[in-house]
Amino acid sequence: MFDTATDHPAEMARVTQLAESLDVGIIEFVDGACVWANAAHLHLVGRPLSEVLGSGWFQTVHPDDLPVVAQVRGLSGRARIRVRHVRPDGAVRHTDVTVVTLEQTPDGARHRSVVSTHDVTEEVLNARRELTQEQRFRHVFGAAGIGMAIVHLDGTVVDVNPAYCDLVRINPGDIVGRRVHDLVTSPDGVFPWAQAVAALEGAGGQFSVDCPVQRPDGTVFWARASLATVTWEDDVEVVIAQLADIDEQHRHRIELAHRADHDDLTGLRNRAAVLAEITDRLTRHHGLLGVLFCDLDRFKDVNDSYGHGIGDEVLRAVADRLRATVRGVDVVGRLGGDEFVVLLSDVEGAVQVERTAERVRTALGDAVLVGGQPVACGVSVGVAVVDLAEPHTLTASDVLRDADTAMYDAKGAGRGRVSVFSPDMRDRSVRRLNIENDLRQALHEQQFVLHYQPIVRLEDGVRKGFEALVRWNHPDRGLLLPWEFLDVAAECGLASAIDDLVLEEALAFLARHPGVTVSINTSPRRLDGGFAARVADGLRRYGVEGRRLFIELLETSLIEANVHTSTELAELAALGCPVLIDDFGTGYSALSYLRRLPVAGLKLDRSFVTDLPQDIDADRIAAAVAGLAGSFGLMAVAEGVETAEAAQHLLDTGWAYAQGWHFGRPAPEEHWFAPAGA
Repeated sequence: MFDTATDHPAEMARVTQLAESLDVGIIEFVDGACVWANAAHLHLVGRPLSEVLGSGWFQTVHPDDLPVVAQVRGLSGRARIRVRHVRPDGAVRHTDVTVVTLEQTPDGARHRSVVSTHDVTEEVLNARRELTQEQRFRHVFGAAGIGMAIVHLDGTVVDVNPAYCDLVRINPGDIVGRRVHDLVTSPDGVFPWAQAVAALEGAGGQFSVDCPVQRPDGTVFWARASLATVTWEDDVEVVIAQLADIDEQHRHRIELAHRADHDDLTGLRNRAAVLAEITDRLTRHHGLLGVLFCDLDRFKDVNDSYGHGIGDEVLRAVADRLRATVRGVDVVGRLGGDEFVVLLSDVEGAVQVERTAERVRTALGDAVLVGGQPVACGVSVGVAVVDLAEPHTLTASDVLRDADTAMYDAKGAGRGRVSVFSPDMRDRSVRRLNIENDLRQALHEQQFVLHYQPIVRLEDGVRKGFEALVRWNHPDRGLLLPWEFLDVAAECGLASAIDDLVLEEALAFLARHPGVTVSINTSPRRLDGGFAARVADGLRRYGVEGRRLFIELLETSLIEANVHTSTELAELAALGCPVLIDDFGTGYSALSYLRRLPVAGLKLDRSFVTDLPQDIDADRIAAAVAGLAGSFGLMAVAEGVETAEAAQHLLDTGWAYAQGWHFGRPAPEEHWFAPAGA
């Protein structure tokens, strides 16, 4: 190796030994032919020395790199080139090659050189991979449908993709090199880039947030900003920001949240939201909280008369009136059905709460125009006031319950009223709840019984029929009269079940006693389109003629008769069941219903009978009603006759029939009829 005239064998051996110990490939060329190569180079090309010597070395060079090798052959001095070698297995090794000329004659006849090869394959592949990754990133960056930006930590924009520009509505040239907060802001002011970076650092290099973004043109949209820190060129840390348009999702989310705590029909707060509002206010320790519980008085009649579509329109109109009646800071809610609530905060005193309740009562007392037609409901308002400065353990449900209790007190006082809660109402409410529970048990255990009061013909005292009166045989309280439980039954929806029981027992009574007639009292709410059918079914099952079953209805229910009521009365008349007007004289003065509806008779209210004949005004009314009944050809019955004197006076003034304690108190069936076989 390196044979020259001046070389010594010992020196040559040391040089060769040194070359063999190097990790760098060493090759000696003489006149363009390889005369020696060290083990490192042979390992690099994967060939034995015999295949490298002579021109064999050039066979290991990648064909595309041979022109580069040819350019440095014969050059003097030092040259560096990049050469690829192909190993027998096809693997390619990249090398940095340094060519050093050791000897060259002037005429070029002799040329000796040493070539060193350094394997840089891994470096080349790494660089290529990095280049490929960057190219791939650039491709994805540019083609991505989501807005992307590369931003320095100080907020300077390095680059943005087209999707970002489209989303923010800005040209790339107007944003690259500028600060994010100069170009994109939130509706409240400057875009919080510094806070976002701080949150990013606290989240371990990745962070996502939904936020409103205001474009340079002033429009606002909701976006999801996803930030991640990466190391960029020259080891500079930057933020890759992705901006996705979630405006539609946000609106949908807001809509769902709104629907979760608002009533679909009226747009008012729903029960859950109202309770949450009350709970929040109860945590305050100053001022007063006023709660108005509003229940429409005749809403069921509206639904029955005009249909649920009109009913819904009425509820929406009521909601609008409530909003218009109270302050903007007050909360208006709908609990369901025809029940509404108003929460009053920051009021000066209980008087202000009561005045607001009166305004609500007045506003909802006026008829609502629906489809050009006035529809009146009226409202009963219960008021509960909480002094938040005083210690209390009230919950939202407690407050709402108290207002509800006051509302029922207002209804009990005649409807269309305002009632303020007091502790004694809670006791009455508990009693009402106990009665309701007992009523359900009573229906299950058949604790209701009928007592019968005779109706007599005044001229001879002959019994012509009976009125069936329901009684509750309570296991603890004894025999209860209707006024002690029927109102509660109506409020909790059990009145219909009791009415059905009375109808069934009365028909069974008629079947047992041929030739007798019976009158039963029926709630106007029973005339709902199915009552006459139930009567017809009962008459058929028991084999009873319709003329023996009298149906008594309050005068007010006939005055307010709707389409359903008129149809039911006509069907009852077709069955032969006479309809009597009960408590006549206590309703309105309009008597047109006597001509419009199939009424067979009337019963004078006991208030006009009790003091006869001493009460001159009552005497005149009784005589006038008898004449009215005669003019219309109606059966006339005077109720509440307690003395023989009153009975004789009624006979003298034209009354044909009467009932009352003078003729017999209500009593069980066996009192009037001996049991079979007795």
